[in-house]
Amino acid sequence: MYDRPYPGNLYIHEILNGHDVRAYNYFRMPAQVFTGLRDLLADRGVLRDTRFM
Repeated sequence: MYDRPYPGNLYIHEILNGHDVRAYNYFRMPAQVFTGLRDLLADRGVLRDTRFM
C-alpha cells in the first residue's frame, strides 16, 4: 500500500479513477459521492487546495 512510486495526490487520483469497489473500500462511499463532497466543501470554503493539488 505504501510502496507507490508517486506522491499521495497521485495515489488518490489513481483510486478515484480506478475500479469503483476499490474507491468504496478506501473511502466507504462511491467515488462520485467523494468528489461531490469535496466540491461542496471547497465551494463553502471549508476545504482548500494544498501544496500539490
